Amino acid sequence: MGGRRRRRGRPRQGAPLQPRPSVPQPDCAICRKPIRHIYSAINYSVTDAPVHFDCVLAQLIQEEDLVGHERLCYLGGGSFGVLELKSRGNAIQIRKRIQYETPEKVPDWRKSLRT
Repeated sequence: MGGRRRRRGRPRQGAPLQPRPSVPQPDCAICRKPIRHIYSAINYSVTDAPVHFDCVLAQLIQEEDLVGHERLCYLGGGSFGVLELKSRGNAIQIRKRIQYETPEKVPDWRKSLRT
């Protein structure tokens, strides 16, 4: 029988494990609760502070007047889109693009995550 061999009684070779650097957990500028997963945070367009992705999504859903088969989704690069789901052929059309983050500007809180 093939397969992987199990090593018994021998420690794993290689460099010793290094402790993970502490990651900041600032409060969300919208809901004021801690952001536990800072790498999934979005830059708040009003104050340049980190906010929960879900808080931005909820805020945009309230601001946009979605009707019928429209949905809001993240398109990438700090932008969201209002999608219209077409009934024929299961097609999707981006009705509106919302550039939430400024791509050219990297906020200070995100720069600190790179180190």
